[in-house]
Amino acid sequence: MEGNILKEWFLNINYNPYKIPTDDKFKFLCQGKIGPIWQEVINVFESRKKVDKIRLNLIYHGLKNNLKSTDLKPKQVELWNRKIELEGNLYEIKQKIKETEKRLNAEVHNGKLKC
Repeated sequence: MEGNILKEWFLNINYNPYKIPTDDKFKFLCQGKIGPIWQEVINVFESRKKVDKIRLNLIYHGLKNNLKSTDLKPKQVELWNRKIELEGNLYEIKQKIKETEKRLNAEVHNGKLKC
């Protein structure tokens, strides 16, 4: 297992970017017999992004099914569906912005970028 994969996972699970170890420490953590253990941890524990996406899909489909059983007119249902879709897109964009900010902060903290 490579250290950069483990570092990426730490960022994906919203680990504090200021506490993320250096690349050399990640490389050290993945050496020898401990590498496969980290790989298993990464495979078992879902990232926050993936959990949020699953949750959003469940909410979306639940709302969509509830709309079908109401007395709303077709145009109203269409508008509600569009609203739900746009809110989902907005949520995903906000998550991407948060991830990018965390990575940027981590890079600045690790001294790779100078601001």
